[in-house]
Amino acid sequence: MAHLLDGRDRFQKTPTEWLPFGQQVGAICNMWADRDDIIAFVGEGAGQGIATACWAPASAEMEINIKEAFGEGVEAYMVDDFTERDTHFEFPQVAGAALHEAMHARHTKFPLEDMFKLRQKLDTFAISHIIEWLEETRIERQGIRHWPKNRAFLRSSALKLSLSDMDEIDEKFKQAHVMNMSKLILLSLARVDAGVLEADDVKKIRDIAADALGGEVLEKLQDIWVRAQAWDKDDDMSGLRKLAEEWVDLLKEEGHDPDPEVVGAPGQGEGEKGDGDGMEGAVQEATEAMEDAAEATEVAASEEATEQASDEHDEELQAARAEASKERDDADDASTKVFGASTSESSKTKTESRLITERPPTDEERAAAVIISRELEKARYRERWQTNVHTEMPPGRLSGRGAMLRDVQRQQGRRSTATPFSTRRRFHTEDPRLKMGLMTDISGSMNAATLPMAVTNYVLSEAGRRIQAEVASVYYGSGVFPGLTPGQHLEKVKVYRAGDSVERFHLAFKALDGKLELLQGTGARLLVIVSDMIYSGDEPAHLKHWLARCQDAGVAVISLPVTTDRTVKIYTAGYDVEIIDGAMNPVAVAMKIGRAAAEQLTKAGTRDRR
Repeated sequence: MAHLLDGRDRFQKTPTEWLPFGQQVGAICNMWADRDDIIAFVGEGAGQGIATACWAPASAEMEINIKEAFGEGVEAYMVDDFTERDTHFEFPQVAGAALHEAMHARHTKFPLEDMFKLRQKLDTFAISHIIEWLEETRIERQGIRHWPKNRAFLRSSALKLSLSDMDEIDEKFKQAHVMNMSKLILLSLARVDAGVLEADDVKKIRDIAADALGGEVLEKLQDIWVRAQAWDKDDDMSGLRKLAEEWVDLLKEEGHDPDPEVVGAPGQGEGEKGDGDGMEGAVQEATEAMEDAAEATEVAASEEATEQASDEHDEELQAARAEASKERDDADDASTKVFGASTSESSKTKTESRLITERPPTDEERAAAVIISRELEKARYRERWQTNVHTEMPPGRLSGRGAMLRDVQRQQGRRSTATPFSTRRRFHTEDPRLKMGLMTDISGSMNAATLPMAVTNYVLSEAGRRIQAEVASVYYGSGVFPGLTPGQHLEKVKVYRAGDSVERFHLAFKALDGKLELLQGTGARLLVIVSDMIYSGDEPAHLKHWLARCQDAGVAVISLPVTTDRTVKIYTAGYDVEIIDGAMNPVAVAMKIGRAAAEQLTKAGTRDRR
């Protein structure tokens, strides 16, 4: 059997075009197997050229035979990222084969050489094979336990895997037909008790096996494989060996001696009882029944996978809606807390910051606001949306699973519900009105920058007013208080003291989001953070979370470190944030700020939102 390799005969040359797929299989199987060392090799020669997939524990290598897994006509460019769940639903048999091997990687921990040593002796030859076949469904039962939502994948691949295994007949079994019957029932009937197949999937196979072995014997064998599936000592083969010995002894008691020495001895013919009574014909009949069952089960599993995909989509949609609702409620609560009081004094009780001075803006500062407003007006914000559309007829990409399901429905005279063609359609929405949120850090590390922070707030708010943007600002330190509410006009440059010991970025962002609907709104949205981002406690994690949400939601973000950008660069790495140097003199860098804001808005507007 080619599913388990001792690591000596390996296929290690993946065709160049299939290398990304091989890497993705390795990544998803490491996740399924709870490991980090699995490497996948794929190609037509993988799996010893016979098996759809196999696992070599000694080298932590997995092989996928792409011809056996995908069938004829599938090229590498037709397979999307295999780490994505949608791709698993498109190719459920491949996902099932990969998951099967991942479960070997996770649970077949006993030394394979111990099993292969048994195969070198005639008196334990049959026992070694029964151990291996028991292990096949034991690990799949674990797969159902770990990944119940992947059951359709295992079901889709189960009988196809079994058929490839039935083609691989040990030379010594050519007359020991009861061993082939054992193999057949362990690779089909046992999967029902493992939770992979439905009883109806293999009903005909069960009837044939019951006629050949006797119903009572089959029930006793079933008891053995159920106990084997419950064996939970992954690194200990002893339990499986005892059950395999019990299996062989039971067959011998019923006159079905699987010992190749007995079966093949001169004068023994095809065995004493079972083989001579038509076991060979029963195996042939059951194998043909498996071929029919594999085809029917593939369709049934495809329908199950389609329903599973639909259910998961609905669950994700409901979860996303619930999460968005909670996020919206939290933001509204924070906004009410910060912006609610008319004097805002209630939200300033925990901050040491107070207004130091206020003055009219200088001509330079007014000019800076004009410069920035002109740059913002140039930003073409066109929000781009993407949706996947599924249809029964072209154009679009053809899903083999969907096409097969459509043909089956038509043959059965049923109304076709399959939509095998899928395409992505994009559309844009224009919303020129800008929402701009300003966040200013008033912790002690920003004390030297109180004046440039004040000027920055005035310049940006005035620039927003000139283009009729909706602008709001907050100051955050030990407490959070508003600097500007939408609809207000900041007529003077207001300088606040910065001497707080902590920075409540989390509360400040939620308050601003609640006031402007930055994350769940539409159109052009800009967030400006005036801070050195020298945060403590949970605030760095909150900062990264909200930066990620801004990126996903299409919110443009620029950062004005003012004092030092070292920490800013650390925390914003990996996020689409424009960092503006020289903000200690916001008037001098007004053009840079304006251009950066315009570029970020344009970039945010061209991201796909689904």
